[in-house]
Amino acid sequence: MIPKAVEDLNAGLVVLGTSGRTGLSAVFLGNTAENIIDKINCDVLALKPSGYISPLDPNGE
Repeated sequence: MIPKAVEDLNAGLVVLGTSGRTGLSAVFLGNTAENIIDKINCDVLALKPSGYISPLDPNGE
């Protein structure tokens, strides 16, 4: 549904909310977001839920 809407609207940006994953898989996006990104040809802005704490250390440690 979203990929078709992106094409029909000639969208330049899709904004997605992500949630639900923990551990290593949380480093990336949720399943739905990953599947949509594979099927569209425009920029994507993915937003994590309020209070989300990244499992990555910004200092690379």
